[in-house]
Amino acid sequence: MKAHVSFSFKKLKDAPLIPFAQGVHDALTENGSQFPNLIVPLPGLLAAITDFTVKRHAAIKGSVAQTEARKAARAALLNLLNTLALQVEGVALGRAEVIRAAGFEPKEFGHTPPTPLAKPTDLRAVASTQVQLRVKAQRNVRLIKAQYRVAGGDWQDGGYFPNTKVVVVPDLVPGTRYDFRVQFIGGSTGASEWSDPLTHMAI
Repeated sequence: MKAHVSFSFKKLKDAPLIPFAQGVHDALTENGSQFPNLIVPLPGLLAAITDFTVKRHAAIKGSVAQTEARKAARAALLNLLNTLALQVEGVALGRAEVIRAAGFEPKEFGHTPPTPLAKPTDLRAVASTQVQLRVKAQRNVRLIKAQYRVAGGDWQDGGYFPNTKVVVVPDLVPGTRYDFRVQFIGGSTGASEWSDPLTHMAI
C-alpha cells in the first residue's frame, strides 16, 4: 500500500520535538545517498535544533522575551522539518521504507484507492522575479514538483510544493527567458508525466 510522510510532528510538544528533529538529522546524514541535493542543508538543521534546545531551556523560568524567542525558534525548526518532509515525500513516491530512512513516520493513504495522474495541463505563469505557475488541479495529488531552465539549457530543480494548483519559483533574473515544467506527485503510479514546457520571461 502506498504511504506518504506524516506531518504529525508539527503537533509534538517541545520536549519530544527535539529528539525527533535530531533523529531526522541523523537519518538523513546516514542515508544521504538516498536524498541528494537536500533543500535544507543538514548543518542548518542541526543549528536550528541547537538554537531551539537552548532557547527552550532559557524560557522554562525566563522572561516574556525568552518565551517569545523559544516560540520563534520552534517555528523556524518546524519550517525546516516541513521543507524536508515535502522533499522526502517527492523522493519516496509512496515507499514507506524510504520515508523511514529519512527519519520521518509514514502514513498510509486513505481508503479511496489512488488513481493514475494525468500529465499537468493549462500551465500558466504570472511574471516577476519569482514566477507564479498555475496548473489545472487533479484529485489524489500530494505535491507538485517544479523544474526550470534558462530557455534551452539544462533543467534545474525548482522545489516541491504542497499547493496542488500554484507553484512559486523564486530568485529569477529579470529580463531572462525561462522554460518551466511541473509534475504531479501522488496517485497510483507515484508521479505523472512532466507537463509541456512553458516559456516565460522574468521581469
